[in-house]
Amino acid sequence: MDMSVLVLAFIALLLLSAASNRLNRPKPSRYRRIAALLSPAERSFYGVLQHSVSQLNQGGTQYLLFAKVRIADVLEPDHRKGTKGWLRAFGRISQKHFDFVLCDAKTLAPVLSIELDDKSHRSNKAKARDNLVNDACECAQLPLVRFPAKRGYQRNEVEFALRQALSPSASEQPQLAN
Repeated sequence: MDMSVLVLAFIALLLLSAASNRLNRPKPSRYRRIAALLSPAERSFYGVLQHSVSQLNQGGTQYLLFAKVRIADVLEPDHRKGTKGWLRAFGRISQKHFDFVLCDAKTLAPVLSIELDDKSHRSNKAKARDNLVNDACECAQLPLVRFPAKRGYQRNEVEFALRQALSPSASEQPQLAN
């Protein structure tokens, strides 16, 4: 058999193999961009939070406000990484997010987590999730402020709740703000 025939046969096999791999590859998922990062209620509250943070920033310490931050990017399990305890604890928070997180502007260290609780937080599943988040924040000593979702917010009340939560003398997490 001629060497050129072997080379051609080899090239043909390579081409067939490549074509077969392309055909057997899973099709990529289709995606579309969402209309907005925040719901209308979250967006409304975000505006009030931004104003309150700008007022806090006039006091010396500078803060940045972030929205929809994955809890596992703010808190981590207090177990040796890779152990069953770590994996179990990480799994409990890895698919959840804080509505808002306030961070130190210089270090980006999280200093306060903020939740906006709408009527969906009344379900048993949501209550269990809220209890997990409350416990995780308390254990990590990350203050958590919960605000009930409502049609309008008083900027001074929101600012007061944030100041109270950031106060070094705040010995416990603030309850639902009014």
